[in-house]
Amino acid sequence: MSWYMMLMISVGLSADAFAISVAEGAVSVKMSVPRTIGFSLAFGMMSILCFAAGLVLSQSVSFSLINIVQDGVSIALLVIGLQMIVGDNFLDTGESGSQDRLGAMTGFRLFALMFAANLDVAAVSVILPWGGEVVGGATIGLATAGASMLGLFFGKTATQQIGNLTQVMGGAGLLAAGCARLVSSHQIK
Repeated sequence: MSWYMMLMISVGLSADAFAISVAEGAVSVKMSVPRTIGFSLAFGMMSILCFAAGLVLSQSVSFSLINIVQDGVSIALLVIGLQMIVGDNFLDTGESGSQDRLGAMTGFRLFALMFAANLDVAAVSVILPWGGEVVGGATIGLATAGASMLGLFFGKTATQQIGNLTQVMGGAGLLAAGCARLVSSHQIK
């Protein structure tokens, strides 16, 4: 596979990371440079891990099992997106101090979203001939980290411009991503 094709696929696979990062940037009150870099690097590392897991699992796992896991992830994205929308409208405390707002992604929720965003990476590593596992994994990891950093910046900037509506828009983005995953995995052939 050419470097250009590998880069384009990597950028496409990082779109979910961008959407989740926009939502995180929108709800996070304290988004320092070290936190932004750490968040972005964590997304990139998850991409590399999912790429490697896809290569390993391609030898032993059926595509039907991958579809079942992707359906579960789609439903999780729908639930988290709804939670962000409802949380903004009904559970907002109105405080904007040093603490993150209610919808900020931490702990298991953040890990689950990073994993969900990178399931496509695992699936693609199964079916495409990358030519070099290290180069493919690194390209996807760097593209995902870059998309995540841009998403955090965009979400934070949008929140400063239009306020809490950004959290609702981030939730709607996660709803759209969940619906798109469900529809694409169940298309009639």
